[in-house]
Amino acid sequence: VADRKISGSAARMRNGRLLHHGTLLVCSNLAQMDSLLTPDAEKLQRNGVRSVKSRVANLTEFAPGLTAAHLKDLLQERFGASTCLELTPENLTQIRQRQQKFQDPAWNFSK
Repeated sequence: VADRKISGSAARMRNGRLLHHGTLLVCSNLAQMDSLLTPDAEKLQRNGVRSVKSRVANLTEFAPGLTAAHLKDLLQERFGASTCLELTPENLTQIRQRQQKFQDPAWNFSK
């Protein structure tokens, strides 16, 4: 939006399975994000920006009053009816196992 990044995504393929996730910046602390992210200086220079903070924006900058809860409702309203996924008990067990892994701070913040 306005040449600034409001979302990101990542994916990893392993053993024939794909883990994909995405983010939307609704109302994040951009100063803290800037201090935590350290992209390659050449990349910042190539893109003509001084910092991570100057490259990104919160959606609330463009839609004042927006909350994560409201955005969730909007996304479910727009896309919820168009997708139908039936999960088996085995799928649910696998999801819960992965959920435990990805909620573990040691996995999320370790190098």
